[in-house]
Amino acid sequence: MNLASISRHRLVRLGLYGLLAVLVTLLLGLSQQVVSELRSLRAEPLDNVNWNITQLELDLVRFQSEVDLVVVLPGLDLSELRKRFDLFYSRGRLIDRGSMMNRADLKTILGPVAERLGAFLDTTAPLIDGPDADLRSALPGIGGELRQLRSDLRASLIKVVAEFATLADARRASLTRLLTRVAAATLVLVGVLAALLLSVVLLNRQAERRSAEMRRVSSRLAATVDTALDAVVVAGSDGRIIDFNAAAEGIFGFTRAEAVGADMGD
Repeated sequence: MNLASISRHRLVRLGLYGLLAVLVTLLLGLSQQVVSELRSLRAEPLDNVNWNITQLELDLVRFQSEVDLVVVLPGLDLSELRKRFDLFYSRGRLIDRGSMMNRADLKTILGPVAERLGAFLDTTAPLIDGPDADLRSALPGIGGELRQLRSDLRASLIKVVAEFATLADARRASLTRLLTRVAAATLVLVGVLAALLLSVVLLNRQAERRSAEMRRVSSRLAATVDTALDAVVVAGSDGRIIDFNAAAEGIFGFTRAEAVGADMGD
């Protein structure tokens, strides 16, 4: 193999190493994006929002049923009604003042009904905590507001589900594109690694062939030196003898064992 071929192979390997470094960097960046996207999806409050709104509607229905029951049966004890309101109140405050309302899209959808809910809770709470007579007289009006609030809440829940369905589709499409890029980069990386492995295998084979050729040349040279009729003495740059053939033993009177390693001048 000539020098030009060796230089060409070396340049190819250097190019493959450079491409490998670029691909590894790209994969690391894409992996960080995937992790960030998965964390964002895991933190997405969709299930929490839907569950809270559904539970709020359920608490509203239970409170409304208790209000209607007390209106029909004026002598009924108000303790159950107050308990139902407390549950409805705690759930309503999650919607009205909870962290889920920090999302811009939820503010747009739930903002109006959340304001009405907050106003209703602020107005009704003093009546619930007040005298029984005042509470009983206010129950018909409370029942009417609850029915309207339930209708608005149901409409808002439908909008939230639709909005999050659109958002989820967009997120899935974005994640799919990201994973596709990761897969493509991984395939290219595998290809580059395979090319580098093939290059290493070829270099090993070339090295083995060169080593075998060197052994053959060395063996032929050794045979030539050993069978020569003339004395052959080979010395290194430091003047020390490194080879001493049989003819030299006869001419100079030293054995090969005595000569090899000795100073040439001596």
